[in-house]
Amino acid sequence: QARVLYCLGLRAEESSGRAKKPVLSVDDAASSGVREVVTWLPILHWTEAEVWARIKASGVRYHWAYDKGMKRLSCSFCVWASREDLECAARLRPDLAAEYVA
Repeated sequence: QARVLYCLGLRAEESSGRAKKPVLSVDDAASSGVREVVTWLPILHWTEAEVWARIKASGVRYHWAYDKGMKRLSCSFCVWASREDLECAARLRPDLAAEYVA
């Protein structure tokens, strides 16, 4: 049986739903008779400050939009985004914002 490790950067501070998630769990919906899918949330209990400290200490390049004010990234105008991130995205991509509004 194949084993798949699915790693996600979810943090408990981001929502009450995320705070209830376990760090490690078997994803029964994605698992089958030929594979077992395990979800791992390695930074679940980290603070935002701890995430940024690790990124800076490691020298890993991060997306430029964080420096422009975005708190979380997904698609530019994600339906789950905060109002603050949607406003920031509109400032960064006025052309795309105009298409969405039209």
